[in-house]
Amino acid sequence: MKEKNVAIESVDEVPEEYGFNVDATVREPEITNDHTAIIRITVENERDEARKISDGNRELFSTLTSTEPGLLLLDREASPLRTPGCWRPVFGQSRSMELRIAEIPPKGTATIDLAVWGESGVSLNECLPTGTFRFDTTYHVFGAEEREFDWGFALSVEEQQA
Repeated sequence: MKEKNVAIESVDEVPEEYGFNVDATVREPEITNDHTAIIRITVENERDEARKISDGNRELFSTLTSTEPGLLLLDREASPLRTPGCWRPVFGQSRSMELRIAEIPPKGTATIDLAVWGESGVSLNECLPTGTFRFDTTYHVFGAEEREFDWGFALSVEEQQA
């Protein structure tokens, strides 16, 4: 497998009225035969009261699939069977239908580290494609007034230069 690097190309801003700040950063940029890149998603509650938030029927941020076929971000702690010599799960990822809600304390944060994988079931010439990939999700905010907002970011994957 050719070694690659990842970078965050852009991150959406959350409108101030929602009282959250969401960010994506690169923790480990290199993809090699021994390890894949790691992206950190952080959600900050900017209000003085605890707030509940969800991004659907999964643990907060635990799985994101690129809008273009090719990439999958999985909880770093997940350990699906790996295609030999390739950062692609042997089987597709199943998702619970149970709504998962995280409570973030006043002025607190929730973070998760996500590993960069190639999307299984996608017919591509390489295990982990290069290019720029967009990840989008809708966050649901629970409380006296339920609201939702869309957020996302773009991630590039490029072959390392010799």
